[in-house]
Amino acid sequence: MMLISSIGIANNNSPYKTPASLDGLRDPKVGGFTLIELLTVIAIVGIISAISIFAINTTNKNDDLIVDATRLTSLIELSREEAIMQSRDFGVEFIENGYQFLEYIPILETWTDLKNDHLFKQRKFPRGHHYELVIENKEIEIKNHNINSDKESSKKLLPSKVPHILILSSGEISPFNLLIFTDNDHKIKVSASLGGIININHE
Repeated sequence: MMLISSIGIANNNSPYKTPASLDGLRDPKVGGFTLIELLTVIAIVGIISAISIFAINTTNKNDDLIVDATRLTSLIELSREEAIMQSRDFGVEFIENGYQFLEYIPILETWTDLKNDHLFKQRKFPRGHHYELVIENKEIEIKNHNINSDKESSKKLLPSKVPHILILSSGEISPFNLLIFTDNDHKIKVSASLGGIININHE
């Protein structure tokens, strides 16, 4: 299956392997955790992460940037865990002043947003926060799509939802560099490697 991102085509038939073999988990003779136990642990970790993300109090703009970067990083890592365990493909689409998570629907061969998901719903950066997204050494221009009132024109202008960042069921994350900054020149950088390692660096 070939997945199309906003910058090209990605093949999720990757040699990258998940940390545990599902075949081994199905064999009662092999020691280790069961799939139910792993899912339970991931769910607990996800809940704890969500609580910690939204319980952080901020006192200045620099703290706000740290919260923005930490929240995005935690959500990407959580969606990566769900992608691996549930064999689903997710993506992150950046929009004006924010971002939203998408899921690939193989039957429809299209991406859809996760409106009804409390964690992965659309989010916006606070007022006064801006960002620059760089993928494959190219700065990505985020366009605000305006829909014409004419129905036929609206259908032509309505853009398909396409993620800028792919989070594949193989565990891979498409590399990216995201710089979040304020009007006062406070900056923080979020970067990801193909293997799924995400780093937060203060500029």
